[in-house]
Amino acid sequence: MWNYAPQMRYEEAELLRRAQIAEEEAARAKAAAVAAAQALQEAQKARQQALDMAANMARYNSAMQQQQVQQQVQQQTQQQQVQQQQQQQQPQQAQQYHQLQQYQQQLQAHQQQQMQQQQQHDYHQQHQAQQLHQQHMQHQALHHHLQLIQHQQQQQQRSAMSPSEHLLQQQQPPRGPQPDRER
Repeated sequence: MWNYAPQMRYEEAELLRRAQIAEEEAARAKAAAVAAAQALQEAQKARQQALDMAANMARYNSAMQQQQVQQQVQQQTQQQQVQQQQQQQQPQQAQQYHQLQQYQQQLQAHQQQQMQQQQQHDYHQQHQAQQLHQQHMQHQALHHHLQLIQHQQQQQQRSAMSPSEHLLQQQQPPRGPQPDRER
């Protein structure tokens, strides 16, 4: 019986060693499982973060595109408003230019009318002056003609007198009021 004792102790020790190895392997497997679970959780977390980031980027891109579209719409609206204002201003400018041309034409016509009136007034004054001058000249000529006629009549009367009558006419004193010498 003593001969089997060392053999039994060896087998027992071997069993214990194997059990310890199995426990260690189980512990390592458990640790590996825990690490794998943690890695899985981290992977899931990273995946969720990536999904969230992608969603955020998509929302950002969508918002940027929408903002760009709004800016383009606003720019187009502003351009249309500017074009409408220009189209509205063009008739107004044309109307103002037309009114200005009409005013200039009226002013020119008024100035021409004033010039014509001034010319007519000057012509009328010149015509009146010429008429007055002609009347004055005619009056002087008529007066001179009357003087000539009177002079000719006097000469004819003198030539019709006899020499004695002519002498008496020269010797007669002028008739006028004579003072009364008796008083």
